[in-house]
Amino acid sequence: RAHGRFGLFLLLLQASSVHSLEVSGNISESSGWSARQLAEGEAEDDPPLCGRMSVAPVKGTMQMTHVNGKEAWKYTLAKPAQCHYGLWEKHQMINCLLGTWIVLIGASQSNIWAVQLANMIVPGALDVRRDFFIIDGVFNLLIDIVFEIDEITGKAKIVYKNIIRDVGGTSPKRQGLHSVQRDRAVLPAAFKQASAGRQQERRYGPGMGGFWKTLPDYSRRHIRISNFIAEYWDNVAPALQAIEAAELGWKEAEIAMVTSIGLWYINNFQIMQNTRPQLGTYSLDGLVHKFKNDMQAAMPAIKRFCSEDGPASSRGCVIASIDHCPKMHGAIWWRIYSVVKYEMEKEANPLMRFVDVWTLTIQMPEFCLGGHQSPFSTIWTWQVFLSGICPRTKGVGEMPVASPASGKIARFVGPRCRSQDVAKYCQAWPKLPWTKVGFHYQWECALSTLCHLEATGVKPAKLAKAANHGKSKAVLVKPTSPPINIEPGESPVHISFPLASVTRPPSTWGSAWRERAGTLSAKLLIVTVVAAIAAAVKMIEWRCNEKKCCEDCLPEDEQPLANQKRESQDASTRTLALSSSQPQTQAIGVTPTVPDAEADIIPVAKNKLPSDRFAFGLARCIASSHVVAGHLYAKSAIVGFPAFGWGFTWVPWFFMLSGFILFSAEMKRPTHESSFEYVLRRSVNIYPLYAFGLILALIIAKTQGEAPGMATLLLQAWLLQAWVPQVTEHTLNMQCWFLCCLLLYWVFFKVVAKIVADADLVSVIGTIVGICILPWLLVFVPLFKGIDMYWYHEHAFGDTSDPLDLLVVFLKFNPLAYAHIFILGMCLARLRTLMVQSDACVQILMEIMAPLGYVGLFLIFCFPAAQPPAAKLSARLSVLLPFQSMVLLGLAGLPGFQPKVAKWASHFNFLESYSYAVYVNQFICWHVWPEHRVGISFFVFLASCAVIAVHLVQKPAEALIKKTKNNKWVLLSLPLSMSLVLPALGYFVPTQEPMSNIPDYVKLESEMYDLRLPLKVDGSTDGSVVINPSVLMRGSDELMIVARQHRRSHQREPVDCMWEGKYASCVDEVWHSRIVMSAMAITYTDWNKWLVKGVAPQFPLMQPWRGLSTQNGTRPWRKLCYREKYIPANRTLQRLIVDGPEDPKVISAPGQPGLFDIAFSSYPPALDTRDTCAPEKSVLQMYRATDVEALDPDAMVDGRHLNCGNNDQPEKNWIPFERQGSLYFVYSIVPHAVMKAHKNGTCENKLMSTYGPLSTLQEKYPGLTISGSAQAVYINDTKATPNMPQPHYLALFHIKDPKNSSYVHFAYRFNPDPDFHIVQVSAQLPLRATQPEEQGSAPFAFASGLAVGGQRVIISYAAGDLEPRALVLSLRKLDSYFDPKHPEPRAALQPEHRDTASAPKQKGAVLVAMFGVPKAAVLVSLGVLVGPLLALLVRSYTRRFDQ
Repeated sequence: RAHGRFGLFLLLLQASSVHSLEVSGNISESSGWSARQLAEGEAEDDPPLCGRMSVAPVKGTMQMTHVNGKEAWKYTLAKPAQCHYGLWEKHQMINCLLGTWIVLIGASQSNIWAVQLANMIVPGALDVRRDFFIIDGVFNLLIDIVFEIDEITGKAKIVYKNIIRDVGGTSPKRQGLHSVQRDRAVLPAAFKQASAGRQQERRYGPGMGGFWKTLPDYSRRHIRISNFIAEYWDNVAPALQAIEAAELGWKEAEIAMVTSIGLWYINNFQIMQNTRPQLGTYSLDGLVHKFKNDMQAAMPAIKRFCSEDGPASSRGCVIASIDHCPKMHGAIWWRIYSVVKYEMEKEANPLMRFVDVWTLTIQMPEFCLGGHQSPFSTIWTWQVFLSGICPRTKGVGEMPVASPASGKIARFVGPRCRSQDVAKYCQAWPKLPWTKVGFHYQWECALSTLCHLEATGVKPAKLAKAANHGKSKAVLVKPTSPPINIEPGESPVHISFPLASVTRPPSTWGSAWRERAGTLSAKLLIVTVVAAIAAAVKMIEWRCNEKKCCEDCLPEDEQPLANQKRESQDASTRTLALSSSQPQTQAIGVTPTVPDAEADIIPVAKNKLPSDRFAFGLARCIASSHVVAGHLYAKSAIVGFPAFGWGFTWVPWFFMLSGFILFSAEMKRPTHESSFEYVLRRSVNIYPLYAFGLILALIIAKTQGEAPGMATLLLQAWLLQAWVPQVTEHTLNMQCWFLCCLLLYWVFFKVVAKIVADADLVSVIGTIVGICILPWLLVFVPLFKGIDMYWYHEHAFGDTSDPLDLLVVFLKFNPLAYAHIFILGMCLARLRTLMVQSDACVQILMEIMAPLGYVGLFLIFCFPAAQPPAAKLSARLSVLLPFQSMVLLGLAGLPGFQPKVAKWASHFNFLESYSYAVYVNQFICWHVWPEHRVGISFFVFLASCAVIAVHLVQKPAEALIKKTKNNKWVLLSLPLSMSLVLPALGYFVPTQEPMSNIPDYVKLESEMYDLRLPLKVDGSTDGSVVINPSVLMRGSDELMIVARQHRRSHQREPVDCMWEGKYASCVDEVWHSRIVMSAMAITYTDWNKWLVKGVAPQFPLMQPWRGLSTQNGTRPWRKLCYREKYIPANRTLQRLIVDGPEDPKVISAPGQPGLFDIAFSSYPPALDTRDTCAPEKSVLQMYRATDVEALDPDAMVDGRHLNCGNNDQPEKNWIPFERQGSLYFVYSIVPHAVMKAHKNGTCENKLMSTYGPLSTLQEKYPGLTISGSAQAVYINDTKATPNMPQPHYLALFHIKDPKNSSYVHFAYRFNPDPDFHIVQVSAQLPLRATQPEEQGSAPFAFASGLAVGGQRVIISYAAGDLEPRALVLSLRKLDSYFDPKHPEPRAALQPEHRDTASAPKQKGAVLVAMFGVPKAAVLVSLGVLVGPLLALLVRSYTRRFDQ
């Protein structure tokens, strides 16, 4: 039978194959395919067909052409390959695979290979909708299908199908689904059905797979395709065992095995729901090592299976690498690929071949579908696979060796072959629930319609004639230069990562100090010297015997008079009223604290009971330290203990404490003065240190370029900043807003005190309960109205653009929001006087009240389950009042009764005098401290500074004011003086802007200059910088500049942070970004002065682009989706929050003279709240705003989404250019893809081509990222461009090394007509790299703009995200960089001696260990000497003051 009708069938198949020839004999690796196998019509000098080679050659180029008006492709292998790949149409492929069992082992990509191959044999053979499966690489355990070929007609039909889904396939949860233990239990049972076929009935339907008939006995009329799930290398062995145990004669089949493993090792490193969670705990190096070990462990079984004595002895095996997609930029991708390549290049042989799919797909002018190959790419990959599968190493009866089709030019036929076609037709498909029938992924939609290959035998010489005279009138695009093949030595692209990067000294005085003082010895010097000074100052106070220094030294008969004098001062105004604020980026953010003066309220005679003095000193110290730690925690400047983040909750406690002490003092010794006099007198105890802190904060802010405007300074001088929400979060010593609250409370204190004093016990308790319930309205009101309780998360710190922001700022900082807490403190003081002192139960309650309060607060701070909802606002206003009230009452005790805890704590009352100074100076000291991250030594330093501030600033100021007898005009002169001093300092102290040390003007070569662009934003005082400028020349003298204003801040927040219903600690990296623009006239004379003399023209102030709005024009472009990453190990949620558009590119508006378009990248605007953004949609996308006028940046313009790429992957760095009145974008460089964009945000199909040297570079250095930069400009100047004497487009691209984020830049030229292929690449451009502010970052430059005016080229760029610069050169000079003989730009890159500045080098650990101890001893000795000297100076000053 095998020689009867089946032989006739084979003859029919051969007849249907054009000029297919029969060849006998074995095929060796060295000879490839026999010359007799070449199709008729093939040129005699053509290389032979590639056959069974250990390592399949894959380096080459795909050149697009047109045949009869239809797109066609020719693939040419690069030297030294001595062969070419044949094309396998359906009939030739069936001829090849007769009697073969194709085994694919892998995950989702092998699913795609299996479905594509099956559907090319029988269209629609596998369909995700009909067969109830999903191509996800997780739940499809087995796809098994058998075809039978009709002996007469040659048609194929399906005789068996079995698709097994995991029982967990109805749930989207992947966590742990392929753990080692579960795979060992689940996979063998599923794979057994490949051995013997489906043995029993089972359920089928959506998410459960399907089946058709039973497995037939093996016949040479069969073709079988089996896809075994294998995410990890240990899954390969069970699959091979199932094949070796095959029944029903399938052991006799010719087996060809294709394996590709790797993507799920990468996925476990990158995604949240790990199918093998233990891999998610590995570092990058650890995971790569694990992958290598797993592969090596699996190789012995694979080698045996693919040996001459193994099941695959006839057809052999293919070990394929992962494929490459343009978006695969992370190191994990190319390192996993490199392991497979390295191991297989050692182990490969003709029966266990290696196919480098990574390199193959790099050279394809094609994009991926969500990290997977498109049908176009998949079919071509099968051509390479089949070239090694089809030749047999031994004869099978009289069956001939199959031959490919004769044609060498491929056409891919089908509506969804290309990725751009899939994006057009399949993007509308929703991601359905897993139990619903339909397309769940884009690649499923792509495979639902047949895409197949057709080979044409038209000679290349005849292509032009066929294209020009075909009915479709398609035109063959002739390259402006000969095709560039990938060959060693043929115009390669040379790169040199920061060969001569320009490092810089630190950008601000503060960072300069930290960089130079950041050693252990420097910190020790600071601590010892300051501690010595503090000790000396305190020693002077202790030993001072003058009346003004120590009233306690008076004789007993004079003490009552002194006490009466002190009582009139009512020093309870020094109440510590600490507050915290939203973590911010301001240079200084301090919340002052007022020392408790209860010691001054109660006479200090020795016969007084201890209970007459409140024991609040230690409590204040603990609370103030917690608030300081909370601020440092928010800036990641202290150890990441989440309880530190709750420091802000002590703010209401201090307001409560203030009301408590003031009311207690008023009840004992009422004062008779007006509210105005009362406020002025109390301000004496807070204003001197506050004013001193403002002056220091302003000086430091000026050094960082973050000083606020004059209006804000005036508001702060009069303590009014908390009443104006637009400035509250932009002030110096921002936490001092609480002093504004105290002023209000002092104004109404006497009136409220009389009411509280007359209240009885029931009224007091009712008021206390009502006040404690009041903050819960922030929880219950949103709950009842169906509003998100965390609505205030929509507010970004410093933003006041809409009513929600104003409301949040009001609730956080306005004095009216905290009045109830101050009143609560007064009520608690009244309750204390109403309680029965002699009651034993009351005394026991007072004994345990403070400890219980602290325990309750500790549980809330440390255990997420105990934390209140909406805590960021509710705890601030404050739902923790009951616990905080317990602490207050427990430490205050009762009149005549002092609890034991209070007695013990009273020994630390000396600390109360310094709490205010600690808080005023906390951020001032932090900016002086040598390191960003602090420890215990910083708090010692801070306490020492507080002692100095109290005794050298606060107390002398109080004494001086008392000399005037608290004259109200003198008191009013304090804020009036500050109203003059602060603006004067703001004017005279220079503002230092972050910038590099590159000179403003550098002449690199003749006709080439590097210039600093003096761009400043109108009204900018927040320390932001202008980067990534884009320039446009209109006419010969008008220069348009659009740039990005950028600032970064960091905050860490453990409160109100949730991840999938679990509490977490949020770490936010905030990028404050907005687009700014300006226009100016720059004449030839201006250019001449700038380039020859280095005198820059006057640039106008740039204006923020406030008119940009969302697509429907409903709101500004502000609240955007953010990116999240959860780290389970420490329950940390990392968030990147960008609050505005980024990286604009300006181009002339097509058909609109005087106007221009702006293309920019941005995270998508949130439709409602940021929480509604789907994680897969929180990625950068490209947008376009049309008809913008630079002189009217407030005019409303919609930003439209360019729906031309992937909505679930980052899109940026597109290159815009204008052609014939239409806007085009270069979407990618490798492959070079160009698309036409419409105003409605849609784009036409991408025109793609490849450029050999860049593909070679990408293959050689797979970790590099090649992306576009700036705009493209049309050039038609044959005299200035002798290396390209014809019209072309000039553009830029950059290559990034992800290891250290360094860049190199190139200019390139591309064809002005479709397909816009690249024709030339320049030598590396000499942009000036500089080191950014982030410690440890590599120096870099980033090109962002390109303009040509006359014969002058302007390449604008940002140096290290610090300053805008421009490389200005002539068009002829730039053309010289395209000369193949142009030397590598090493001389140009190397900075001149005057342009070089090295960052200070830290000494090694060995030197520190050797010399650290003696140096420390010297520094301690120095501190001991300096302290007494300063003490003598202070004492001399004190004596002169007395005289």
